[in-house]
This record gives sequence, C-alpha cells and structure tokens, in this order.
Amino acid sequence: MEYLDRRRDRIETRLEAVLDGTQPSELRERVRHVALSGGKRVRPTITVLVCEALEGDLETAVEFAVGVELVHNASLVIDDIIDE
Repeated sequence: MEYLDRRRDRIETRLEAVLDGTQPSELRERVRHVALSGGKRVRPTITVLVCEALEGDLETAVEFAVGVELVHNASLVIDDIIDE
C-alpha cells in the first residue's frame, strides 16, 4: 500500500501545481474544488503503474496521469451541466 500511496501523493502534488496555474484566476478556486474534492485517483494511478511496468519515465507518467485526471473531472462537470 505504501508504494501506491507514494504514487498517489506524487500525482496529487503535481495536480495541485497544475491547478494553481489555472487562468483566469476567477476560475481557479472552482476548478480546484472540483478536481481536489477527494477521490481515489484510480485512473491516474493506473496510468503511472502501467508506465512503470513498461520501464517508462516516472515524471512523464505523472504528467500524463494528471492529464487523465483532468479529462475525467471535465467529463463529470459536463455531465452535471447536461443533467441540469
């Protein structure tokens, strides 16, 4: 479990850093709320684990993993908008 926790921590740290750069600044807190409101981070963790299994670069994997998580969160927001 510690191995997975370390990977999730790296993903979470990078996700926060990416979201801190959100522009316009008025949108930043809303985006942070949606993306950082919890979750198991299964999709990005699997992305990193597969990359490591294939002997890929961990930092590159984390970047892709954050992208996967952001796309997933965007799909949830779009789904909520459509449901309204």
